[in-house]
Amino acid sequence: MIMQFSKFFLLCIVLCFLQHCSAQDGKDVSDTVLFLNTHKIQISSISEEEYKKAAQTEPLKIVTTSIKKSKGEIVLSLANNKKVILKDSLAGSDNSEQVTYNFIGHFKEVGLYVINVQYYETEEYLLISDKTGVITKVWGEPKLSPDKKHIACASNAIGYDIMPNGIQIWLVQKDTLKLDWESKQEQWGPMDIIWVTENKFYFTKHIPNFISYTQKEERRYAEISFK
Repeated sequence: MIMQFSKFFLLCIVLCFLQHCSAQDGKDVSDTVLFLNTHKIQISSISEEEYKKAAQTEPLKIVTTSIKKSKGEIVLSLANNKKVILKDSLAGSDNSEQVTYNFIGHFKEVGLYVINVQYYETEEYLLISDKTGVITKVWGEPKLSPDKKHIACASNAIGYDIMPNGIQIWLVQKDTLKLDWESKQEQWGPMDIIWVTENKFYFTKHIPNFISYTQKEERRYAEISFK
């Protein structure tokens, strides 16, 4: 009986040691599998080297154009000869109603302008059709997949409850966008998405000190693949 207990105790020590080392190395103990809106989503750890290598060869990046803000206004021209005008309100003040628009770029391949909107305590992104002017609000900076069929958005707001913290995937359809799936997180905040294939992307996990096992701010690297 004593021998069995000793073996069990030793096994517990080894498992705890491995878990501790894994946390220290910035690696997750196991993969995470989610089932969202008929999709199987797998989140797996990758190395910093894998992430940085992918960042050097990221297939599609947003196209910046000559659109500039003038007197607090951004004017977007549409294919139907109409315009979308975005005008700042109370920008730079202490008023809680303030709104500031920033032009980020243009996904010409799918006909979408990208706008960042800063409010008093929060922010969001707008995807605006360059054909119809329809506006879609998304959680974070959008990234277009290599096959131009999906847009991924990551919002890193861990511990800041007035904003979403997690990842959204949008399906690009003809002249419209449809939310395919989204996942909110409580243990880390996602950042800096890099598409690798049409159904896989890398990202950074931001783990603040009040959640981290080491009680220090951490950044780990992971991939999401979905079917």
